[in-house]
Amino acid sequence: MNKPNDKEDKGETPLDDKEFGALKEKAQKAEEYYDKWLRAHADLDNYKKRALKEKEEFLKYANEDIIYELLTVVDDFERALGSSKKPEDYDVFFQGLSIIFKHLKEIMENRGLIEIKAVGEKFDPSKHEAIEETKTDKYPDHTIIEELQKGYMLNGKVIRPARVKVATKPVTSNS
Repeated sequence: MNKPNDKEDKGETPLDDKEFGALKEKAQKAEEYYDKWLRAHADLDNYKKRALKEKEEFLKYANEDIIYELLTVVDDFERALGSSKKPEDYDVFFQGLSIIFKHLKEIMENRGLIEIKAVGEKFDPSKHEAIEETKTDKYPDHTIIEELQKGYMLNGKVIRPARVKVATKPVTSNS
C-alpha cells in the first residue's frame, strides 16, 4: 500500500518549477498593480486637496474686481460728503449724489444686474412678491399698481423679487 503524500492529504497538489515560476510572476504583477493603485489613490487625494485649496482661494478673491470698481463710488461719496459744509450747498450735494448713483448703477449693470420691471406689468410670482392686494376696477386683474421695493436679476437669475401691490377685481355679489 502506498503511503499518501502529506500535501495530498491536505488537498494541495505539488507544483512543478514552471507552474511555480508562473505563480511567482503573477504575484509580482499583482504587487506591481497594487503599488500603482496606491500611487494613483495618493495622487487623487492630493488632487482633491489641491482643487479644494484652489477653490477656497478663488472664492476668497472672486469679488476683488467688483470691489475695486466700487472703491471709486466710495471715493465719490467721501468727496461729496466733504464738499457740503454749508446748507446752501444742497443743490451741489444733490447733483453729486445723483452722479454717484448713476455711476454705481452702471457698474452693476455692466456686471449683469438689471431691475425687474413691475408697475403696469402682469404679476409674475417668479419675479414679483405680492405684499398687498387692492380690490379695484381701475386696473386689469393681477396688474401691479405699485412697487414697494425694487427687484433685481443677475445674469437672468432673480436674486431679489420685486415687492409689489397688486390689483384684483372686487368680488361682486349677485342678489
